[in-house]
Amino acid sequence: MQNMELFGTPTSPYVRRVRITALEFDLPIEMIDTRGPREQEMLRSLNPLWRVPAARFGDEVVFDSAAIINRILEDSGNHMETAPGKPYWEASNYLHAIDGALNSAINSFYLKKDGVDPKTIDYLAKQDARVGNTMAYLNDVLHTEDLACTCPSTAAVALFTTLDWMVFRKAYDVSAHSALAQFHSNWAERPSFAATRPPK
Repeated sequence: MQNMELFGTPTSPYVRRVRITALEFDLPIEMIDTRGPREQEMLRSLNPLWRVPAARFGDEVVFDSAAIINRILEDSGNHMETAPGKPYWEASNYLHAIDGALNSAINSFYLKKDGVDPKTIDYLAKQDARVGNTMAYLNDVLHTEDLACTCPSTAAVALFTTLDWMVFRKAYDVSAHSALAQFHSNWAERPSFAATRPPK
């Protein structure tokens, strides 16, 4: 596999997905922490979106976490299932729901951090409602085999990093959904997940 530089922060759930995948397959990456001004400038020179993660493979730059994961798996000859036992359309729905809930939660978190009152902004109230509705959906479709699975899939990594970010940032009460809370607890101490836990 070609050497990879991963630009991001240790608290980003999307960066964490890439780090977990690399650890699962013992793939080397060089982490560039973009919280520093010099590193942030490097990120912005590489990624027109100014978002993390971004990855550099020699002269090639890849922006999105899913694309980065696909690239490192292809380069290394490894494979990770999307959602074992689910047809393509269902696995796709599952991933889109996870990402949709996470993106809305991140948006809401940072607006509130900037002092926006959710009671005064309809858009923010809608974001919070979208998160709650999607989390209820994910709780309902999380089957017994998902809870018992011991081999991480793309969906499992995405779901765990979403749940753990919500717990870490106190952005959503994951414990309100029993299946999601059990899933989060079941996976929390897996070595690749524990090793990438955000610093407190």
